[in-house]
Amino acid sequence: MARKQIPPETLIQLRHRLDGLPSRCPERRNLIEETASLYGVSTDTLYRSLRQNSRPKALNRADSGTPRKLALPEMELYCEVIAAFKIRTCNKKGRHISTARAIELLEEYGMETPQGIVKPPKGVLTKSTINYYLKAWGYDQEHMTRQPPAVRFQAEHSNDCWHFDLSPSDLKHLKQPSWVEPGRGNPLLMLYSVVDDRSGVCYQEYHCVYGEDVEAALRFLFNAMTAKTTEGFPFQGIPEMIYTDNGPILAKSLGLPRTALSKNIDLQFLVDKQEVLEPILIPFSDPDPFQEFTYSTILLAKRAIADYLGKALAKLSNEERAFIDVLLADTLNKKQVMERVRNYFKPHSKGEQYAD
Repeated sequence: MARKQIPPETLIQLRHRLDGLPSRCPERRNLIEETASLYGVSTDTLYRSLRQNSRPKALNRADSGTPRKLALPEMELYCEVIAAFKIRTCNKKGRHISTARAIELLEEYGMETPQGIVKPPKGVLTKSTINYYLKAWGYDQEHMTRQPPAVRFQAEHSNDCWHFDLSPSDLKHLKQPSWVEPGRGNPLLMLYSVVDDRSGVCYQEYHCVYGEDVEAALRFLFNAMTAKTTEGFPFQGIPEMIYTDNGPILAKSLGLPRTALSKNIDLQFLVDKQEVLEPILIPFSDPDPFQEFTYSTILLAKRAIADYLGKALAKLSNEERAFIDVLLADTLNKKQVMERVRNYFKPHSKGEQYAD
């Protein structure tokens, strides 16, 4: 004989009526016995149904948020690799490799990581599952590409960290000095500075350079580090760290095996750096391919001569312009051109004859 089911609404009404009665009251017992007799069940069954009906039910499964096919550390590793793969393949328009394509490459070729090659078994990862955990764990594109909140960092002790910067001087300018190299334009007056992160003490120097000169930067840092012999100098020795404007590159340690390139030429930049073939050395047919020693055109040579003379060539005499035309027809070598121009115009006073 099948057990009779008590309707849920009956249990709810019975619960409300019992709540209105004292805990030890004859009416409670009579109400339970009458209801049990009405539905043909025992009082124990009725009490059991009341207890089960009063329990709150969870909205989700007991194992909600926990992977079922894989262990939690394995799923986290696969999600981290796929998230880094998406960021590594992101272009300027914000487009990147899809989740399904990333899973396909992982299952077929694997992915080189600092912990070793990661290659899941086929059929274990699915697009919907990976997308769910990427979003749940904050590995989706929106969270990964979001700028982190600004956090003030300060070194614990002085001389632990310096901030190094160089910028063009907006307050001071110099006239063209005599040591300017012809053809390179005018040098910039740059302000080099380091600031101690803890104390805020700043050390600065002016340097005339052609852009951000590495040699000048190293010379400046050498002066800042070795000036401890000066009495009262705030910087002492070599700091623990020096920060510049350059930051780290995300997910650069990832690399696809070379076997993955046979049908995926568009992903060749992800090949493991250790498997990259040695470059083929092909000598230049042109001894001066970057025009470091010769002017590429006569027009550029005339511009360099005009910069050296500080005067437009159209304002020169016919004899002087003829000399320049013959010279440039003979050679475009930078050194020879400037030496012959210097020797030819040397008897003249640049301050008198070529003043505007």
